Amino acid sequence: MAQRNLRFCYSDPQRMDDRVWQTAYITGMEGIPWQCHHRIQGDQFIIGRELDESGKLNIVWPTAAHGNLCLSTSSLPIVDKPYDLCVEIARGT
Repeated sequence: MAQRNLRFCYSDPQRMDDRVWQTAYITGMEGIPWQCHHRIQGDQFIIGRELDESGKLNIVWPTAAHGNLCLSTSSLPIVDKPYDLCVEIARGT
Protein backbone atom coordinates (compact mmCIF):
# COMPACT_ATOMS: atom_id res chain seq x y z
CA MET A 1 0.00 0.00 0.00
CA ALA A 2 1.38 3.43 -0.89
CA GLN A 3 2.04 5.88 1.88
CA ARG A 4 -0.09 9.00 1.87
CA ASN A 5 1.33 12.30 3.03
CA LEU A 6 0.09 15.32 4.92
CA ARG A 7 2.13 18.37 3.90
CA PHE A 8 2.61 21.47 6.02
CA CYS A 9 4.27 24.78 5.12
CA TYR A 10 6.45 26.29 7.81
CA SER A 11 8.98 29.07 7.28
CA ASP A 12 12.53 27.77 7.74
CA PRO A 13 11.84 24.37 9.35
CA GLN A 14 15.61 23.77 9.66
CA ARG A 15 15.86 26.32 12.48
CA MET A 16 13.58 24.16 14.67
CA ASP A 17 15.14 21.39 16.78
CA ASP A 18 15.03 18.15 14.73
CA ARG A 19 13.25 16.39 17.61
CA VAL A 20 10.15 18.49 16.93
CA TRP A 21 9.81 16.87 13.50
CA GLN A 22 11.08 13.40 14.48
CA THR A 23 8.58 12.93 17.32
CA ALA A 24 5.52 14.11 15.36
CA TYR A 25 2.88 11.49 14.63
CA ILE A 26 -0.60 11.10 13.17
CA THR A 27 -3.63 9.78 15.04
CA GLY A 28 -6.92 8.60 13.62
CA MET A 29 -10.43 9.24 14.93
CA GLU A 30 -9.79 6.79 17.80
CA GLY A 31 -6.72 8.72 18.96
CA ILE A 32 -4.40 5.77 18.26
CA PRO A 33 -0.98 6.82 16.91
CA TRP A 34 0.16 5.38 13.58
CA GLN A 35 3.70 4.60 12.54
CA CYS A 36 4.75 7.48 10.30
CA HIS A 37 7.60 8.62 8.13
CA HIS A 38 8.72 12.27 8.19
CA ARG A 39 10.91 14.53 6.14
CA ILE A 40 11.69 18.19 5.55
CA GLN A 41 11.60 19.30 1.93
CA GLY A 42 12.33 22.99 1.42
CA ASP A 43 9.83 24.91 3.55
CA GLN A 44 7.56 21.89 4.02
CA PHE A 45 7.23 19.31 6.77
CA ILE A 46 5.91 16.10 5.22
CA ILE A 47 4.52 13.27 7.33
CA GLY A 48 2.80 10.16 6.05
CA ARG A 49 1.46 6.74 6.88
CA GLU A 50 0.09 3.74 5.02
CA LEU A 51 -3.52 4.81 5.22
CA ASP A 52 -5.63 6.97 2.94
CA GLU A 53 -7.89 8.73 5.43
CA SER A 54 -8.02 11.86 7.53
CA GLY A 55 -5.81 12.20 10.56
CA LYS A 56 -4.62 14.59 13.25
CA LEU A 57 -1.02 15.75 13.39
CA ASN A 58 0.36 15.65 16.94
CA ILE A 59 3.55 17.60 17.52
CA VAL A 60 5.61 18.71 20.52
CA TRP A 61 5.89 22.49 20.12
CA PRO A 62 8.46 24.52 22.08
CA THR A 63 7.18 27.68 23.77
CA ALA A 64 9.12 30.26 25.76
CA ALA A 65 6.43 30.70 28.41
CA HIS A 66 5.32 27.10 29.02
CA GLY A 67 8.10 24.83 27.74
CA ASN A 68 7.27 22.02 25.33
CA LEU A 69 3.56 21.40 24.69
CA CYS A 70 1.99 18.55 22.74
CA LEU A 71 -0.39 20.22 20.29
CA SER A 72 -2.54 18.76 17.56
CA THR A 73 -4.40 19.82 14.47
CA SER A 74 -8.02 19.01 13.78
CA SER A 75 -8.64 15.97 11.58
CA LEU A 76 -7.23 16.80 8.15
CA PRO A 77 -7.92 15.07 4.84
CA ILE A 78 -5.02 14.23 2.57
CA VAL A 79 -4.87 16.88 -0.16
CA ASP A 80 -2.27 17.95 -2.71
CA LYS A 81 -1.91 21.54 -1.45
CA PRO A 82 0.16 21.92 1.75
CA TYR A 83 -1.53 23.13 4.92
CA ASP A 84 -0.17 26.10 6.88
CA LEU A 85 1.29 24.39 9.98
CA CYS A 86 0.77 27.26 12.44
CA VAL A 87 -2.81 27.89 11.29
CA GLU A 88 -3.74 24.21 11.58
CA ILE A 89 -2.17 23.91 15.05
CA ALA A 90 -4.14 26.98 16.15
CA ARG A 91 -7.37 25.51 14.76
CA GLY A 92 -6.84 22.20 16.51
CA THR A 93 -5.72 23.58 19.85
